[in-house]
Amino acid sequence: MQTQLLEAGEDLDSIPERDVYYLVRGIRLTISSPLAKTVLVSGAFFETIPIGEVLADAFNQVAIESATDETDASEISQRLDIQQVHFARTRRVEGSSISLRFRVMAQVDPRANLLSDTRFPMIAANTLTMLVHEPQLTDPDLTNQYTWDQPPDAIKSCDAYNHLAQALDEIDKSLKEIIQVSVLRHPMNGPFFLAQASIHP
Repeated sequence: MQTQLLEAGEDLDSIPERDVYYLVRGIRLTISSPLAKTVLVSGAFFETIPIGEVLADAFNQVAIESATDETDASEISQRLDIQQVHFARTRRVEGSSISLRFRVMAQVDPRANLLSDTRFPMIAANTLTMLVHEPQLTDPDLTNQYTWDQPPDAIKSCDAYNHLAQALDEIDKSLKEIIQVSVLRHPMNGPFFLAQASIHP
């Protein structure tokens, strides 16, 4: 993407950095009815360390497994180009009837499976949930769910609560009556503001 922006004459320093969100949906089928969870989640939930570090460490592991000795592993690691844009290009080999394109496949660590009833019971079935990383919500007593108008001051003062309040005021203030708020603790990335509304199957 950087290459495309540069070719279009964009100044990369002037482009604002944006937060990434994922929409995650899971359904568990039961005899009586399906149990659905739909979560709009900040990218920080999955991106607990910068992608460059993840790629560098993963390639270093490959180098160590491929090397015949420590010196060889060190040399391989130093030569690796860990820019995803470089290794994701289509590669053509003379005489081959196929081209190669490398892709990084990611899978969620079980500790970060937000649809897990045992790991994150506060993300209930038949709910629509929003999770936003809020590192300042460190108070360990913030474990309950609260009605929109009765949260502790720590929740009321966080950015996510206030931005959501502003958006709900513009859309329909009555939506606040169905929203519960809480704090979800990510095992590797700290506290997340949680806003949740029940949905009926």
